[in-house]
Amino acid sequence: MVVLGAGNMFPWIFEEILRDIDEISADWQIAVKKAAGGIDCLEFRVEKVSGSDEQLTKVIQENIQVRFNDIWKNYMVGMCDLKFTFMNRGDLRTGRKIKRLVDERNDY
Repeated sequence: MVVLGAGNMFPWIFEEILRDIDEISADWQIAVKKAAGGIDCLEFRVEKVSGSDEQLTKVIQENIQVRFNDIWKNYMVGMCDLKFTFMNRGDLRTGRKIKRLVDERNDY
């Protein structure tokens, strides 16, 4: 679990957000970082199989809004930021297991 401006985040939340998106692989990672102004940023790092970055960003944002509206509301009022990074298949896996949720803020 990671605590940030959008609330307490667990890996299962992101599994639910990314579920049923055929255009991405099963390998993904969420990084919690500091954005401009010191707010927390959720960076979705996903491996793209097909589709454009813009299309996939829109699908993920819609899933957040529908499946976890509290996160979306916090984003809309500026309590957190969202970033989407699309990678090629195989770029995220450096070992046997991917760490799904990482805290990359320097103040922890």
